[in-house]
Amino acid sequence: MKSKACILNLPSEILVKIFEHLNHEDLANSILVCRRWRDVGEDPFLWKEFKLLVNDENIENFNSIITTKRLSNINEVMFENCVLKNSHMLALKKTNIVKVRMSKSDTFDYDCDITKVSANLFAETINNLETFDFYNWDIQMNESQLTQLFAKMSKGTKLKKLEILNDQNLSNVPQHELAIGLNNIANLTLMCQDIHEDSEFSFEPFFTQMKMNTKIKELDISYNNLSYLPPDLLSMSLNHVEKLNLFHTE
Repeated sequence: MKSKACILNLPSEILVKIFEHLNHEDLANSILVCRRWRDVGEDPFLWKEFKLLVNDENIENFNSIITTKRLSNINEVMFENCVLKNSHMLALKKTNIVKVRMSKSDTFDYDCDITKVSANLFAETINNLETFDFYNWDIQMNESQLTQLFAKMSKGTKLKKLEILNDQNLSNVPQHELAIGLNNIANLTLMCQDIHEDSEFSFEPFFTQMKMNTKIKELDISYNNLSYLPPDLLSMSLNHVEKLNLFHTE
Protein backbone atom coordinates (compact mmCIF):
# COMPACT_ATOMS: atom_id res chain seq x y z
CA MET A 1 0.00 0.00 0.00
CA LYS A 2 2.84 2.34 0.79
CA SER A 3 4.31 1.86 -2.69
CA LYS A 4 0.91 2.49 -4.28
CA ALA A 5 0.44 5.66 -2.23
CA CYS A 6 3.82 6.95 -3.39
CA ILE A 7 2.94 6.39 -7.03
CA LEU A 8 -0.40 8.14 -6.71
CA ASN A 9 1.22 11.07 -4.90
CA LEU A 10 3.99 11.76 -7.39
CA PRO A 11 4.42 15.47 -8.17
CA SER A 12 2.50 16.61 -11.26
CA GLU A 13 5.73 17.52 -13.03
CA ILE A 14 7.00 13.94 -12.66
CA LEU A 15 3.68 12.48 -13.79
CA VAL A 16 3.78 14.60 -16.94
CA LYS A 17 7.29 13.35 -17.70
CA ILE A 18 6.12 9.75 -17.28
CA PHE A 19 2.96 10.28 -19.34
CA GLU A 20 5.05 11.78 -22.15
CA HIS A 21 6.51 8.32 -22.80
CA LEU A 22 3.11 6.65 -23.22
CA ASN A 23 1.29 6.22 -26.51
CA HIS A 24 -2.15 7.78 -26.59
CA GLU A 25 -3.98 4.49 -26.06
CA ASP A 26 -2.01 3.79 -22.87
CA LEU A 27 -2.39 7.39 -21.77
CA ALA A 28 -6.16 7.14 -22.17
CA ASN A 29 -6.15 4.06 -19.91
CA SER A 30 -3.86 5.71 -17.36
CA ILE A 31 -6.14 8.67 -16.77
CA LEU A 32 -8.84 6.25 -15.62
CA VAL A 33 -6.78 5.34 -12.54
CA CYS A 34 -7.86 8.31 -10.42
CA ARG A 35 -9.08 11.88 -10.66
CA ARG A 36 -5.64 13.38 -10.16
CA TRP A 37 -4.10 11.28 -12.94
CA ARG A 38 -6.99 12.31 -15.15
CA ASP A 39 -6.38 16.00 -14.41
CA VAL A 40 -2.68 15.66 -15.23
CA GLY A 41 -3.13 13.25 -18.14
CA GLU A 42 -5.64 15.47 -19.91
CA ASP A 43 -3.07 18.24 -20.30
CA PRO A 44 -3.40 19.31 -23.98
CA PHE A 45 0.40 19.24 -24.24
CA LEU A 46 0.34 15.44 -23.96
CA TRP A 47 -2.24 15.11 -26.74
CA LYS A 48 -0.87 17.64 -29.21
CA GLU A 49 0.36 14.96 -31.66
CA PHE A 50 -2.83 12.90 -31.43
CA LYS A 51 -4.37 12.25 -34.86
CA LEU A 52 -8.12 12.41 -34.53
CA LEU A 53 -10.07 10.01 -36.77
CA VAL A 54 -13.62 11.09 -37.55
CA ASN A 55 -15.95 8.69 -39.36
CA ASP A 56 -19.61 7.79 -39.65
CA GLU A 57 -19.59 6.47 -36.09
CA ASN A 58 -18.55 9.69 -34.36
CA ILE A 59 -19.15 12.53 -36.84
CA GLU A 60 -22.33 13.61 -35.05
CA ASN A 61 -20.25 14.20 -31.92
CA PHE A 62 -17.42 15.96 -33.74
CA ASN A 63 -18.23 19.43 -32.39
CA SER A 64 -18.12 18.25 -28.78
CA ILE A 65 -15.11 15.95 -29.30
CA ILE A 66 -12.80 18.70 -30.51
CA THR A 67 -13.74 21.01 -27.64
CA THR A 68 -12.67 18.54 -24.93
CA LYS A 69 -9.75 19.70 -22.81
CA ARG A 70 -7.31 17.02 -23.93
CA LEU A 71 -7.89 17.64 -27.66
CA SER A 72 -7.94 21.44 -27.52
CA ASN A 73 -4.42 21.68 -28.97
CA ILE A 74 -4.32 18.90 -31.59
CA ASN A 75 -3.30 19.95 -35.09
CA GLU A 76 -4.48 17.07 -37.29
CA VAL A 77 -7.79 15.41 -38.12
CA MET A 78 -8.70 12.66 -40.58
CA PHE A 79 -12.22 12.34 -41.98
CA GLU A 80 -13.31 8.99 -43.43
CA ASN A 81 -16.64 7.70 -44.72
CA CYS A 82 -18.78 10.48 -43.28
CA VAL A 83 -21.02 13.37 -44.32
CA LEU A 84 -19.66 16.81 -43.49
CA LYS A 85 -21.94 19.80 -42.94
CA ASN A 86 -21.52 23.51 -42.38
CA SER A 87 -21.60 23.02 -38.60
CA HIS A 88 -18.55 20.75 -38.80
CA MET A 89 -16.61 23.27 -40.87
CA LEU A 90 -17.50 26.08 -38.48
CA ALA A 91 -16.35 23.99 -35.52
CA LEU A 92 -13.13 23.10 -37.35
CA LYS A 93 -12.37 26.80 -37.94
CA LYS A 94 -12.40 27.45 -34.18
CA THR A 95 -9.68 24.89 -33.43
CA ASN A 96 -5.88 24.79 -33.74
CA ILE A 97 -6.14 22.10 -36.42
CA VAL A 98 -3.95 22.86 -39.45
CA LYS A 99 -3.80 19.44 -41.13
CA VAL A 100 -6.89 17.81 -42.63
CA ARG A 101 -7.15 14.58 -44.59
CA MET A 102 -10.36 13.47 -46.27
CA SER A 103 -10.83 9.83 -47.30
CA LYS A 104 -7.96 7.35 -47.87
CA SER A 105 -5.63 7.16 -50.83
CA ASP A 106 -5.65 3.38 -51.18
CA THR A 107 -9.34 2.43 -51.16
CA PHE A 108 -12.68 3.41 -52.69
CA ASP A 109 -14.71 2.87 -49.54
CA TYR A 110 -13.88 5.88 -47.36
CA ASP A 111 -15.07 8.89 -49.40
CA CYS A 112 -16.30 11.92 -47.48
CA ASP A 113 -19.44 13.64 -48.70
CA ILE A 114 -18.78 17.39 -48.56
CA THR A 115 -21.49 18.41 -51.01
CA LYS A 116 -23.63 19.85 -48.19
CA VAL A 117 -20.91 22.33 -47.16
CA SER A 118 -21.34 25.84 -48.54
CA ALA A 119 -18.74 26.74 -51.16
CA ASN A 120 -17.56 29.91 -49.45
CA LEU A 121 -17.21 28.28 -46.03
CA PHE A 122 -15.39 25.30 -47.52
CA ALA A 123 -12.95 27.54 -49.41
CA GLU A 124 -12.28 29.76 -46.41
CA THR A 125 -11.72 26.84 -44.05
CA ILE A 126 -9.36 24.94 -46.37
CA ASN A 127 -7.29 28.00 -47.27
CA ASN A 128 -6.67 28.67 -43.58
CA LEU A 129 -5.08 25.24 -43.09
CA GLU A 130 -1.43 24.34 -43.65
CA THR A 131 -2.10 20.89 -45.15
CA PHE A 132 -5.12 19.53 -47.02
CA ASP A 133 -5.17 16.00 -48.45
CA PHE A 134 -8.26 15.21 -50.51
CA TYR A 135 -8.37 11.54 -51.51
CA ASN A 136 -12.02 11.03 -52.53
CA TRP A 137 -12.47 8.54 -55.36
CA ASP A 138 -16.13 8.90 -56.31
CA ILE A 139 -17.62 11.89 -54.45
CA GLN A 140 -16.15 15.01 -55.97
CA MET A 141 -16.08 18.63 -54.89
CA ASN A 142 -18.90 20.40 -56.67
CA GLU A 143 -18.28 23.16 -59.17
CA SER A 144 -19.03 25.99 -56.72
CA GLN A 145 -16.69 24.53 -54.10
CA LEU A 146 -13.89 24.12 -56.63
CA THR A 147 -14.36 27.63 -58.00
CA GLN A 148 -14.40 29.27 -54.57
CA LEU A 149 -11.50 27.17 -53.31
CA PHE A 150 -9.14 28.24 -56.08
CA ALA A 151 -10.44 31.80 -56.30
CA LYS A 152 -9.44 32.34 -52.67
CA MET A 153 -6.24 30.36 -53.14
CA SER A 154 -5.20 32.57 -56.04
CA LYS A 155 -5.53 35.68 -53.87
CA GLY A 156 -3.46 34.20 -51.03
CA THR A 157 -3.52 31.08 -48.88
CA LYS A 158 -1.99 29.64 -45.73
CA LEU A 159 -1.79 26.23 -47.39
CA LYS A 160 1.73 24.88 -47.70
CA LYS A 161 0.83 21.35 -48.77
CA LEU A 162 -2.05 20.26 -51.01
CA GLU A 163 -2.78 16.76 -52.29
CA ILE A 164 -5.64 16.11 -54.70
CA LEU A 165 -5.93 12.57 -55.98
CA ASN A 166 -8.27 11.38 -58.71
CA ASP A 167 -10.17 13.42 -61.26
CA GLN A 168 -11.91 16.42 -59.65
CA ASN A 169 -13.27 18.09 -62.80
CA LEU A 170 -10.72 20.90 -62.57
CA SER A 171 -11.75 21.98 -66.07
CA ASN A 172 -14.79 23.58 -64.39
CA VAL A 173 -12.55 26.09 -62.59
CA PRO A 174 -11.44 29.32 -64.32
CA GLN A 175 -8.03 28.21 -65.55
CA HIS A 176 -6.20 31.45 -64.73
CA GLU A 177 -7.29 31.34 -61.08
CA LEU A 178 -6.56 27.62 -60.90
CA ALA A 179 -3.04 28.12 -62.26
CA ILE A 180 -2.23 30.97 -59.87
CA GLY A 181 -3.77 29.18 -56.88
CA LEU A 182 -1.88 25.94 -57.42
CA ASN A 183 1.38 27.81 -57.86
CA ASN A 184 0.92 29.36 -54.42
CA ILE A 185 1.45 25.92 -52.82
CA ALA A 186 4.97 24.85 -51.80
CA ASN A 187 4.24 21.11 -51.78
CA LEU A 188 1.71 20.06 -54.43
CA THR A 189 0.38 16.65 -55.45
CA LEU A 190 -2.04 16.55 -58.36
CA MET A 191 -2.46 12.97 -59.51
CA CYS A 192 -4.79 11.47 -62.13
CA GLN A 193 -6.44 14.72 -63.22
CA ASP A 194 -6.96 13.92 -66.89
CA ILE A 195 -7.71 10.24 -66.71
CA HIS A 196 -10.62 10.31 -69.16
CA GLU A 197 -10.20 10.43 -72.92
CA ASP A 198 -12.76 13.22 -73.20
CA SER A 199 -11.24 15.27 -70.35
CA GLU A 200 -11.18 19.03 -70.98
CA PHE A 201 -8.57 19.66 -68.31
CA SER A 202 -5.19 20.92 -69.47
CA PHE A 203 -1.97 21.43 -67.51
CA GLU A 204 -0.76 24.13 -69.92
CA PRO A 205 -2.04 27.20 -67.97
CA PHE A 206 -0.57 25.69 -64.80
CA PHE A 207 2.89 25.23 -66.30
CA THR A 208 2.75 28.62 -68.01
CA GLN A 209 2.16 30.24 -64.62
CA MET A 210 4.89 28.09 -63.06
CA LYS A 211 7.34 29.29 -65.66
CA MET A 212 6.62 32.93 -64.74
CA ASN A 213 6.08 32.78 -60.98
CA THR A 214 5.70 29.90 -58.55
CA LYS A 215 6.18 28.92 -54.91
CA ILE A 216 6.21 25.20 -55.70
CA LYS A 217 9.24 23.35 -54.32
CA GLU A 218 7.88 19.78 -54.38
CA LEU A 219 5.61 18.56 -57.19
CA ASP A 220 3.94 15.21 -57.80
CA ILE A 221 1.96 15.01 -61.05
CA SER A 222 2.20 11.29 -61.57
CA TYR A 223 -0.42 9.38 -63.58
CA ASN A 224 -1.15 12.32 -65.89
CA ASN A 225 -0.83 12.91 -69.61
CA LEU A 226 1.71 15.66 -70.32
CA SER A 227 2.50 14.63 -73.89
CA TYR A 228 0.58 17.56 -75.41
CA LEU A 229 2.69 20.19 -73.61
CA PRO A 230 5.45 22.05 -75.49
CA PRO A 231 8.77 20.52 -74.34
CA ASP A 232 10.39 23.91 -73.73
CA LEU A 233 7.49 25.02 -71.50
CA LEU A 234 7.72 21.82 -69.48
CA SER A 235 11.49 21.97 -69.04
CA MET A 236 11.63 25.67 -68.15
CA SER A 237 8.79 25.48 -65.62
CA LEU A 238 10.13 22.36 -63.91
CA ASN A 239 13.52 24.00 -63.41
CA HIS A 240 11.98 25.81 -60.42
CA VAL A 241 11.12 22.56 -58.63
CA GLU A 242 13.44 20.95 -56.07
CA LYS A 243 11.67 17.58 -55.86
CA LEU A 244 9.64 16.06 -58.70
CA ASN A 245 7.60 12.90 -59.26
CA LEU A 246 6.60 12.12 -62.87
CA PHE A 247 5.80 8.45 -62.31
CA HIS A 248 3.57 7.01 -65.06
CA THR A 249 3.23 10.29 -66.97
CA GLU A 250 3.04 10.25 -70.73
